[in-house]
This record gives sequence, C-alpha cells and structure tokens, in this order.
Amino acid sequence: MTIVNGVVISIFTPAFGKMRSREQVLEGEYRSCHTDLQFYSEEISFLRGANWERKNINERFESLLTHLRKIMWNKLYMGTIDNMVLRYASNILGYAILGLPVFGSAMVSGNMPKPKTTDASALTGDYVKNSSL
Repeated sequence: MTIVNGVVISIFTPAFGKMRSREQVLEGEYRSCHTDLQFYSEEISFLRGANWERKNINERFESLLTHLRKIMWNKLYMGTIDNMVLRYASNILGYAILGLPVFGSAMVSGNMPKPKTTDASALTGDYVKNSSL
C-alpha cells in the first residue's frame, strides 16, 4: 500500500524546486529595481523618469506576488491530496479488503465464500475480528 501511495503522490506533486528557484530569480529582479532606484535617484528625478520606474517596480512586484500565490495554492493542493491519500484511501482500501470475507457475497459476485450466518451481530463480530487481525 505504501508503494501505491508513493506513486500517487509523485504523480500529483508539482516541481517545488523549480518554483522556488523561479521565486529567487523574481525576488532578485525586484531587489535589483529598488537598488537601481536608490543608486540612480538623481538622474531619475532630473529626467522625470519616476512614472517609468514606478511602473517597472510595480510590474516586478506583481509578477513576484503572482508566483508566490501560485506556490501557496500548490502547497494547499498538495497538502490536501497528500492527506487524503495517506489517511483515507489506505483506510478505505484496507477496510474493503477486510470486509470481503464477511460481506463478500453481497459485495462481489463470484467465488467468494458465503457468510456462515445472516445474523447482523455475528457478521459485525466477524468484521471486527478480521479488522483487528
């Protein structure tokens, strides 16, 4: 079951390493814009380039913010898939397999053995015994 969980999780996992490296590049570009603004502030004011610089910095910030939102949504998505697969899918599959000997004739048509009795309390007892084993 662990192998199946690993395969399912690896299919749905986005490339977080590439996303983080892209985030670092975008942060570097944003910081570079601020450094240039500080270094060339006299020339910018003399040549009336404030609007252009503001637009440039805002574009860099928006691209960084968009990328960070994408990372956060992917982390939420991945956390949800991870929890669902690891917690619930394993349990559901395990209980379905354990219930086959007890409820087999009702669940699957074929060569499943018939329950010894149709008494609900006896069937439940067998199911609990199978699940504890």
